[in-house]
Amino acid sequence: MENDRELMLKYGILGRNLTIYSILFMYISGIMYISIMQYAMRLQINDDNQTSKVLIYPAYSNSIQKSPIYEIIYGIQCICGYVLDSVTSGACGLAALFVTHACGQIDVIISRLDDIVAGQFYKKNSNPNIRLIEIIKHHIKILKFSAVVEKVLQEVFFLEFISSTFVICLLEYYCITDWEQNNIISLTSYALLLISLTFNMFLLCYIGDLLIQKSGNIGVAVFMIDWYHLPTKTIQNLILIMAMSNSPAKLSVGRIVDLSLSTFGNVEMENDRELMLKYGILGRNLTISSILFMYMGSITYMSITQYAMGSQINEHNQTIRVLIYPTYGYNIQKSPIYEIIYGVQFMCGYVVDTITAGACGLAALFVTHACGQIDIISSQLDDIVAGQFYNKNLNPNIRLMAIIKHHIKILKFSAIVETILQEVFFLEFIGSTFVICLLEYYCIASGNIGVVVFMIDWFHLPTKTIQNLILIMAMSNTPAKLTVGRIVDLSLSTFGNVRLY
Repeated sequence: MENDRELMLKYGILGRNLTIYSILFMYISGIMYISIMQYAMRLQINDDNQTSKVLIYPAYSNSIQKSPIYEIIYGIQCICGYVLDSVTSGACGLAALFVTHACGQIDVIISRLDDIVAGQFYKKNSNPNIRLIEIIKHHIKILKFSAVVEKVLQEVFFLEFISSTFVICLLEYYCITDWEQNNIISLTSYALLLISLTFNMFLLCYIGDLLIQKSGNIGVAVFMIDWYHLPTKTIQNLILIMAMSNSPAKLSVGRIVDLSLSTFGNVEMENDRELMLKYGILGRNLTISSILFMYMGSITYMSITQYAMGSQINEHNQTIRVLIYPTYGYNIQKSPIYEIIYGVQFMCGYVVDTITAGACGLAALFVTHACGQIDIISSQLDDIVAGQFYNKNLNPNIRLMAIIKHHIKILKFSAIVETILQEVFFLEFIGSTFVICLLEYYCIASGNIGVVVFMIDWFHLPTKTIQNLILIMAMSNTPAKLTVGRIVDLSLSTFGNVRLY
């Protein structure tokens, strides 16, 4: 119908305008930053009283001050900024076009639902059941299209959401700093960047909210038609459409946060911020501790132990340079093969430590984030009677519904974290337990001291010295051990222990 064409043109124009606005904001702010800021920075004099030409994105090298190297690097930075702005505005524009297309199709469905009783659109099909089947098929196609768009772009939304949030925080800091220093040029450039990134965030949240509203309006449109004139079977089918509209199509940030205007304008209590900061600091400290322990232990093992092992003399009276990880071959004693293998072993140890510390740190950050959100729920439950957190919603049922939704999101997030990281936990648990038991084996080797004492020619020693050796042998009966919370000793027997039931 002509009405359908007008609806699609309406949303097509909306998508085009949103894309144009995104491009304008990104390119204007990018050009202002890369040109005016570069001009405003000008030249600087360093500690050696040398004049240095500053780049908008710092580059560290003595040769960049020479021409044409300085101009080439500045040109590359301009091209990189252009590409980055193009990718960002292109992603936002593509999302806007896809969502506005889906919204236009939803409005087409609503117009056909309004016509289902009269049947003017389907002149050849006088049966309302056939007309409804066509509408349902159209509706399913739109839902599938929306699901595909969400699946394809959710990683883009995630990167854009995280990067924009981080950069916006930095830009706000720079704006405050330049405001105090009365630096108008820098303040203007940073303010334009801040506006452009904020607009991109608003654009994504706006189209996400538009898709949610339009998908939910189908149920309202079904109820508003003259459904009482339709056959009973057709009315029953309409109930399914209304039920489906209760779960509208959504755009999400990596399936963690739904993109909507409520998400864009969400302002939490100061107490919630303090709780999240508390657990954020805890997660960061745990990650730093894990990294420090892993790297310090590995570097010590790879360097000091390698140095302590030194060289050995085999049965053929040949000097052999020992590697920290045994390697068998005829040519490894030659240079530079020996040094190359040692370097490869060092790099492999670095990679293993990085993966282990990264997995532990990621798990710590995820879990502390979930714990912070749980504490927020607890604080909101304490506030459910007074309702200070929900100033607009005086109904406690509405407040409780929001808390329940928040709780469900946390449970889903925790389940996703457990699903993703359970294999990592299993490998880390098994690998760490086995390695720790091996280390315990080397610690238990201290129990062999008593045997070594007995095997020496102690009978040639003075009586007083022999009595002192008895104390050493007695001490060796209680060797050094590693325990799990002073409950279970870590050893190979513990690792391979199998109980009979």
